Amino acid sequence: MRFPTRLLLLFLLLCPALTAFPARGEDNAVESALGLDGDGKDTNIPSYKIPRPASLIAENVTVITADDIARINAHTLDEVLQTVSGIQLFQMRTPGSAVAFTINGAMNNQVLLLIDGVPQNLFGVDDSPDLGMIPVQRIERIEIVKGAASVAWGPALGGAVNVITRDPENANLKGIASASYGDLGTSDLRGGVSGKKGRLGYYIDGGRFNSNGLRPGNMVTLNHGIGKLTYDLPNKGRLTFAADYRDREFNYGYDNASIMPDTLVPTGSRYASAYLRFEYPINDRLNLELFSSVMRKDIWRKYIMSEAITIVDAKNRTDSEQVAAKLTWGDRRTNLAAGFEYLHDKVSVSEPLLGFSYMNFNRDMNRYGTYVNGSYSIGDLTLLTGVRLDHIGDNEQVATSYHLGATWQFTEKTLLRAYAARGYSLPMTNFKDSLQNIFTLQSGIETSDIPLLWLKGTLFYSYTWNIQSFVVPSDYPMSAIGSAETKEVRRGFEIEGRTVPFYDFSLRAGYTYSDVRDKKTDLRIPYIPISSTRIALHYDNVRRGFQANITGSHVNWPSDAGNSVHDRQMEWDLHISQKLPNCAGVESELFFSGRNLFNNAQYTDDYRVNAPRWFEGGLRVKF
Repeated sequence: MRFPTRLLLLFLLLCPALTAFPARGEDNAVESALGLDGDGKDTNIPSYKIPRPASLIAENVTVITADDIARINAHTLDEVLQTVSGIQLFQMRTPGSAVAFTINGAMNNQVLLLIDGVPQNLFGVDDSPDLGMIPVQRIERIEIVKGAASVAWGPALGGAVNVITRDPENANLKGIASASYGDLGTSDLRGGVSGKKGRLGYYIDGGRFNSNGLRPGNMVTLNHGIGKLTYDLPNKGRLTFAADYRDREFNYGYDNASIMPDTLVPTGSRYASAYLRFEYPINDRLNLELFSSVMRKDIWRKYIMSEAITIVDAKNRTDSEQVAAKLTWGDRRTNLAAGFEYLHDKVSVSEPLLGFSYMNFNRDMNRYGTYVNGSYSIGDLTLLTGVRLDHIGDNEQVATSYHLGATWQFTEKTLLRAYAARGYSLPMTNFKDSLQNIFTLQSGIETSDIPLLWLKGTLFYSYTWNIQSFVVPSDYPMSAIGSAETKEVRRGFEIEGRTVPFYDFSLRAGYTYSDVRDKKTDLRIPYIPISSTRIALHYDNVRRGFQANITGSHVNWPSDAGNSVHDRQMEWDLHISQKLPNCAGVESELFFSGRNLFNNAQYTDDYRVNAPRWFEGGLRVKF
């Protein structure tokens, strides 16, 4: 294997400052990864479901905050994840569109996406989460585990993306509203209110995103709303109820008419969910949590040829019900969590015109899971372990997941990590019954012992089997999509760094290399990026209320990743904001974004090309 050493040297030259670790014994958490400048506070990392300092987390984890999201004026979750080291999206077109992605070589149907603990993966067609259907104003924090996270979440072979929405403000009334407008009728209107009256707290947020399409025929309309109520019980404990609704219509559109001549692909999806959470501290060290949720998602897609001839009329419905119970004991250094989860999924897929069997079926799936995990600290050494058993489906397949990790505070400013895990993902419900499985190893170092420099490096290796993927025939949709089941070996590294502000400037950078190969043939998997680079220069003049961010994204795909691979061009975005003088307690901020400033190409197929250069501006108001 030949590693690109010149890029590593360039990375080291670009990072001239540090973010320091706390001294041994301090409680303040260290931000665990580059991300978008996580807030550095203690965070509930999803791999354990126990609040724990980042210095006691063995996995490769990135934390993103609401302030980070606001800096890049993002609309939907896909725009945020594209800035994270190790995550690569395919064909970033109009925000809100459907898009595939990888995390360190793991495909999106192997990654579990959750919002406040409610799974978002759509079962039926490809079992993938839909990033473009999740607006960002509701988001308080995003926690990303890069690597098997099955001990906590079950079907998370390639990792987990855990989205935590905002809680009610501890005030009578707080509000936020924003409006933006950009090229090709791209607009985003949002608003929300939050507050607390006595024991009752509330948070309500909603909006509408609309675009005529940054690429031909790629129109998007997304309507969304969320409501959350919290009630502090008279003695102790809390009840939380939340409801979420999203409705989207978009058109795939095709830039190359020779591939799909005169074709429209109108697509729609509708999502609704609700959950109830009960939290109760039994004593100072023992806590109980009960959780229940329901979810429904519908998606429909048509292929309409010239003269309004419909050749595909597909519908997919997923209904999901979940109940869970969890006990946690201890503190952040020594703790134990045990829990039980039950999920029932009902999938209905239909497409009567072509009649392919994989697009016409009904299926129910029951899942029972039990887990135990925790940590034990001895001085500067922390051991982390956990195990989970899942019974899945009518044939009661048993998935055994486990992890064993350790962190060692080698010096006051250097932390060593090691992690081994086995995990699984659910099968594609329309093709296979066998579970997808992984065994993975990670090791890493996080240090600020080098003057004026914070660095984090991670090596990863994994062996994955029963991998399920689509095989698309050249004349699709006239011929049926097939499936393949393979084994893969993945190895690579990720290196990240960040500086402290110097004359209000700070720099962040990350580089990821993945060598993912078919175990039988030793051929590189074509659709997995070989490498990706993320660079961000941030300017923050607090005195004048002015911010500017320049972000760069680079990807290197294998030459056979698609029918027309365009990569190795850095895609640059510019985001600026200026706070206005406060007026009667109202904070206002003007913002502007220019995306893909040099109109560079990053795509693998010429019938779905990435978005061109485009601009937008807007106003945010807080009261």
